[in-house]
Amino acid sequence: MFSNITLSPEAEQTSQALKQLIQQEITQQGGAIPFDRYMELALYAPNLGYYSAGSQKFGRAGDFITAPELSPLFSQCLAVQAEEIFNKTGIDRHYLEFGAGSGKMAEAILLYLAKQGNLPKSYTIIELSADLKQRQQQRLKEFNCVQWLNKLPEKPFNGVILANELLDSMPVNRFKITKNSFQEYWVEQGFKGIWQDSNNPRLIKAMTLLKDLPENYTSEISLRIPAWLKSLDACTNKVALLLIDYGYKSSDFYHEERYNGSLMCHYQHQAHADPFVFIGLQDITADIDFSALAKNNYFQVAGFSTQSQFLIGTGIEKLLLAEIEQGRKIMAASQGLKQLMLPQFMGEKFKVMALQKNLDLMDLSGFSGLLL
Repeated sequence: MFSNITLSPEAEQTSQALKQLIQQEITQQGGAIPFDRYMELALYAPNLGYYSAGSQKFGRAGDFITAPELSPLFSQCLAVQAEEIFNKTGIDRHYLEFGAGSGKMAEAILLYLAKQGNLPKSYTIIELSADLKQRQQQRLKEFNCVQWLNKLPEKPFNGVILANELLDSMPVNRFKITKNSFQEYWVEQGFKGIWQDSNNPRLIKAMTLLKDLPENYTSEISLRIPAWLKSLDACTNKVALLLIDYGYKSSDFYHEERYNGSLMCHYQHQAHADPFVFIGLQDITADIDFSALAKNNYFQVAGFSTQSQFLIGTGIEKLLLAEIEQGRKIMAASQGLKQLMLPQFMGEKFKVMALQKNLDLMDLSGFSGLLL
C-alpha cells in the first residue's frame, strides 16, 4: 500500500528519533507499554510526535482535511450558535478553543463576528504544538483579542469552549473480550502489538459496563476524555462546550458488526489501520462514543445532533446566501458544503454535542433533539 511513498531525510530522521525514544521507554517499563501510552508518544512526544513536530498536517498539502478547511461557513455556524448561547445566558463573550490547527476556524469565526461588529472580549487558544502556534499567530495577527495558552486557564473561565476534532486524537485503550477475561493491547519491542490480561482497574471497570459483546470482540475505550472533562470542570464556572467529532452513540459504537474497533491512521490522505508505520509522521485516531461522553460526571448535555442537522439549524443556507450577495461566486461560496453535509461524507458520521455547566440552555438552534 505504501510502496510508492518515499520519506524525506528530515521526516525519516524525526521518525527514527521518535522510535528510539519509544523503544527506550518500552525497555524501561519491562518490555512493553500499554497502547494508549504508545499513541500518546506517537502523537505528542515533545518535538517528535505527530502534533509536536513541524510537518504540514491540515489541508490538501497535509494528511487530512477538517471541516474548517473545507468552508468558512462551518465556522460561521459555530459562531452563530455561540452567540445564541451568549445572548441566552448573558455571560461575557469569551471564547476558548482547544487545538486550533491551522487557525482557519478561529479566523473565520472572528471575521464573521467582526462583520457583525461583535468581536469577543477574548479568544483564547490552547495549543501544545509550537509549530502550529506559530502558524496560528501569523494567521490571526490582526485580531487583538486573541491570546494563547499552553495549559488550562488558572482562573475560572466563563464563556464558550470549542473543540473540533480534538477528542478523536486523545489516546485510547484497546481491549479484547475473551472467554474468561478482558485483554488489553500492549506494544513491545520492534513495535509489535500483544494482547494480555488487563490489570488496569479503570479499564476493567469500563469494560465491565459493556454488555452482550461476542467473544474476541475488539474495540477502544477512551479513559483520557473523562480526565480531560474533570480538568475542565476544575477551571471553569459558567460554560458551554461545543464538541465536534466523528463517532456514534454506544449502541452503534459497540455494534457487533464493528468487531475490530475504529482505530484509523491518516498519512498523505491515505487512510489505513496500522499504527506502527510512519511513526510520528501519521495521525492516529479513534471514533467517539457520544453516549459515554454524555454520561460524564461534570457537565450536562444541552444538545446533540448530526453535523448536517447542526449546520442547517444554525442557518448555513442563510450564511451561504450572504456570501453570494457579497460578491462571491456561488461555486466558490458553496465549495466544500457537499463534504460537510451529505450523509456519505461528513454530514452523518460527524456529530455535534453541546455540554453545559451552571447554565440553563434549552432549545439551541443547532440541535434537533437527536436521541443518545
